[in-house]
Amino acid sequence: FRAHMESQRMEFDRKFLSMDDALARKDDEISRLQQENKRLADHKREAEMTKGDLNKIKESYMDDSRRHEEKEMQRARYVEELKQKMDDDRQRLESQMRKMEVDLRNEKRSREEAEAREHRLAEETKR
Repeated sequence: FRAHMESQRMEFDRKFLSMDDALARKDDEISRLQQENKRLADHKREAEMTKGDLNKIKESYMDDSRRHEEKEMQRARYVEELKQKMDDDRQRLESQMRKMEVDLRNEKRSREEAEAREHRLAEETKR
């Protein structure tokens, strides 16, 4: 009976040591998984910070792009307004030139008629 009890005690000790080893391995695995979890959480936090930085850069780029588009549209409007003003000025000057040409022709004709009258008057006075 004693040998049987001794055998059971040894079997119990062996199972206890085996269970203790299994628990130690599980504790090591839990510790490893906790460290891995912490490392992944750190990577996630870094990735989120990087994503935030990239979003800020994207927003800045979009703002710069929008401002550039606005400036380009403003420049295009200015160029169109300037073209229109120059066209209006050209038309106004052409109109003034045509009026001056007409006035000049009328003045020349009036002068020629006046000279012709003077010439006729002089001829009539000579007779």
